[in-house]
Amino acid sequence: MVRRMMKMAAVAPVTALLLCCSFFASADSTDSCSHYATTNEDFIVPLNHELQKSERLSWKHDASKIYDSIRDRAMKRKDIFANGSLKLTKVNKSSEGLYTPEVFTLNGEAVPKLQTIHLCVLDRVPKPTVTITCPKPTSVKVTCMVKDPKGIQFAWFKNDKPSEKKEKDSILVFKAEDVETVSFRCEVSNKASSQKSEPVTQSCFSSGITFPEELFGINIWIIVGGGAGVVVLLILIVINLLHPQQTKKTCTTEG
Repeated sequence: MVRRMMKMAAVAPVTALLLCCSFFASADSTDSCSHYATTNEDFIVPLNHELQKSERLSWKHDASKIYDSIRDRAMKRKDIFANGSLKLTKVNKSSEGLYTPEVFTLNGEAVPKLQTIHLCVLDRVPKPTVTITCPKPTSVKVTCMVKDPKGIQFAWFKNDKPSEKKEKDSILVFKAEDVETVSFRCEVSNKASSQKSEPVTQSCFSSGITFPEELFGINIWIIVGGGAGVVVLLILIVINLLHPQQTKKTCTTEG
C-alpha cells in the first residue's frame, strides 16, 4: 500500500509536467503558422527559389510526397506553376500542415535553404453590422456587431477613411456634436480574411434649425402666412439655437 502511494506521488508531477508541455506545444503550433488560408478558397504555396528547367522539384505535405517533377512529368498537373509554386484548391482543415520543397540540380545536388511553409486554415470572418444608439442626449454609442467575435480584430473607418486614433475596440462612444455628420464603418479580420460593414450615420443628434408641424394646433405655415409669421419664426429660431434638437434613435445597417 505504501509503495503504491509512493508510485502515485511520483507519477503526479510527471503527469502535470506532460500536461503543461502539451498546452504550450498546442499554443506554439498555432503561433508558428507562417501562412494562412481561408476555408474553401484556393491558396498558392510559394517556392522561394528561381526554378530552372533542368532541376528536379518535389513537394511534401507533412511526411507525404504529393508531387515529383520526374514521377509526374507525363501527368501535366495543373496545380504546379512554371516557377514551382504549388496550388491548393478549396483548402480545408486537412490542408493544414508543413509544405516542404526539395530541389535537385542536374548534378544531383540539393538546393539549400528552401523555405518550409507552415499553413493554417481559418474560416472566413462574417460581415459585421454597425449599430448607433444614444445612451445620453449628448453622446453617441457606436457598436460593431459580429457573430462569434473570438479571434477577430476590429478596425474603424470614419467617412470611409481609417480612423486616425486606430481604435481597436468593438464599442466606441463619442460626443454627439463631434460626430454629427460622420459615417461609420467597421472592419473585422483574422489572419486569413477581412470584411467591412455598410456605412452608418447617426441620427440621434442634429444642431440644425427645425420647425414643428403645428403650433397651438394650427399648421405652422398657416401662421407664417399670417401677420404673426415673422415673429413666430424668430421665436422658433431662437429656441432651436438655444436647444438643438436631440432625439433618441437607433441606427442599424445589416451586413
